[in-house]
Amino acid sequence: MSPDHAKDRMMEKLQGTPFQRRVWEAIALIPKGRVTTYGAIAAYLGTRAVRAVGTAVGKNPYAPEVPCHRVVPSNGKLGNYSGEGGAARKEALLESEGVRVKEGKIVDFERVFYNFSDVKRRTGKSIGIMYGKIGDEDVKAMRKMHHSVKVAL
Repeated sequence: MSPDHAKDRMMEKLQGTPFQRRVWEAIALIPKGRVTTYGAIAAYLGTRAVRAVGTAVGKNPYAPEVPCHRVVPSNGKLGNYSGEGGAARKEALLESEGVRVKEGKIVDFERVFYNFSDVKRRTGKSIGIMYGKIGDEDVKAMRKMHHSVKVAL
């Protein structure tokens, strides 16, 4: 079985809300050695609900296979990691993939930043388009979920 096929099978088994699944599918696109931001994921999905993206990232039960450690705040700092080992584990995972971290900040942030443009260019569509834009009801549900769980962005 090819690595892409195995990844596709894993993505089919993701269990969560439709919004969480879209976020986790976006995270799975981030290549090793690169990082992205909560805002970049939101833009890729066609939503302005950055905090809801943060909540979904923080609730990712599939780490590190769905590599939420590759998502950082827009200021280039390391941020938190809800997986086992916390921020120290996040730093170790990133460093093992070639992303340098110094004093809690991504080194050469602009160089390793991933903005999903190659995915849009290659496929001609984004996850937000494939699954439909996020509607008002989705935003209301995300806000309700966000208020029940605090995630540091």
